[in-house]
Amino acid sequence: MDGAISFVNFILSKNGLQLLANQGLHPINATYYGNLTSIPLSIRDEITT
Repeated sequence: MDGAISFVNFILSKNGLQLLANQGLHPINATYYGNLTSIPLSIRDEITT
C-alpha cells in the first residue's frame, strides 16, 4: 500500500505533473467520491471535492 500512496503523491506533485506533460499526457484534477477519511492524509491535499 505504501508504494501505491507514494506513486499517487508523485503523480499529483509538480514534478509528476511535469513528467506527464513532457510525455504529452494531460494533467488530471484528482476528484474523490464518498468518504474523504478513507483517503490517506498525504493524498487529501492534492484532490478536489
